[in-house]
Amino acid sequence: MGTASIIIGFICTVALTLAAIIGIYVGVKTLKAIKLQARAMMDADSPLCLIMWENFIHLNPEAPNGVLAHAFRWNFKNVGKSPAFVEKVATRFIVIKSLDELPPEPQYLPPVDLASSSEPVLIGETLDRPIYMPVESKLSYTELEAEHRSGKCLLYAYGFVRYSDVYGREHETRFGLVYKSAPTPTREIDRFYLAGPQAYNRHRPRT
Repeated sequence: MGTASIIIGFICTVALTLAAIIGIYVGVKTLKAIKLQARAMMDADSPLCLIMWENFIHLNPEAPNGVLAHAFRWNFKNVGKSPAFVEKVATRFIVIKSLDELPPEPQYLPPVDLASSSEPVLIGETLDRPIYMPVESKLSYTELEAEHRSGKCLLYAYGFVRYSDVYGREHETRFGLVYKSAPTPTREIDRFYLAGPQAYNRHRPRT
């Protein structure tokens, strides 16, 4: 075999190798693009649970008759593009001196499992029941009213709803709310406002 044949063979081998490498590179890039496009389509069709709450503090419906007790009441509405399959919810209603007392990451109680007891929340609909959480305090109703209305403490509610979409991906919407109140009950002032560290108020896919 002559030198020219060897050179031609070598060039052909290099060309084929380069073609194979380029083909693999293009294939990988194409696969990534397809995955990103599929992810974008799934994201566009995802559910999104918007937290809703009662601005006035409610009385705890589970308290004995005649016993006044503060409780936080909330729900959520699916404002996304597909049904939300609710899995778990968690809520705490606590008494703090200031928002600076809150740890950077919320500390939840064991969540309530709703996967087997609730229907999927369809687009534009809310959960079929409100969620109540009594305040975590040893003070009586009258004592706590006096404390928070005089500015000696703050009432803070926080929690999350965890749900999955039709593709089986988990999502989580968190909320953190501080109750601002007047010295005497006033509808124009008494209400919950979003507040707290960033980790308390956010939405993100979990998987």
